[in-house]
Amino acid sequence: MLKLHLDPVDTLKSYNRLEQEERGIEEDQPPTKCQLIYTGMCTSLINLVAHVLVLAIFEPFFFFMYVTVFERKTYLKNIDRYVDSLIMQVNHLSQKYVDIIRELFFGTNAKQTIEAELDHMHVAALQAEASRDDFNHHLMIYAAVFTACIMLFLIGLVVLAKLRNVYINWCRIIVDNLIIVLLIGLYEFFFFQVVVSRYKIESSTEVNYYILNKITSETSILSDA
Repeated sequence: MLKLHLDPVDTLKSYNRLEQEERGIEEDQPPTKCQLIYTGMCTSLINLVAHVLVLAIFEPFFFFMYVTVFERKTYLKNIDRYVDSLIMQVNHLSQKYVDIIRELFFGTNAKQTIEAELDHMHVAALQAEASRDDFNHHLMIYAAVFTACIMLFLIGLVVLAKLRNVYINWCRIIVDNLIIVLLIGLYEFFFFQVVVSRYKIESSTEVNYYILNKITSETSILSDA
């Protein structure tokens, strides 16, 4: 009785050979120059879009989680410095200018309405804060939508490359992007700490002069006459 012995490895090789023959591809046929160029272009495009995706993820995270928090603290600190300087100057102003300042903020009946006006301004400030938070939340959503669009575009490129049987060196792409995000992150952090955070805008003296000069040039409220 004849026994048939099948080697699984030989069977798999035969199957692959038949599949290649059906596609019109010889087993040992080297890739053509056009195929190499096409593969290189696809890989470069996917790698480039992956770089953009990494930046689209890193930049909003760095901005909303670090830059905005730092800038808000710096902004409030500058306001405190200006107000402290203004308070020291107000303490040395004559009653005439104090009355003018009160009237600017609270109207003619300043003494009777200061507490009520402060309560009103507090409510308005809370509403403005809620509106600001809602607006900034929408900005975060926009950033997330942009990132999602880039991610979908990258997925589309990967699917297209897969359908075209283009070999993608994912190991190299992942390593390249990890190195890029590390280097960009370090650069962004140190640049922000060394340059941006130390950048000086207007001093309180310059702001005082600007405000006083604008008021005196456009109104007669502070005139001595």
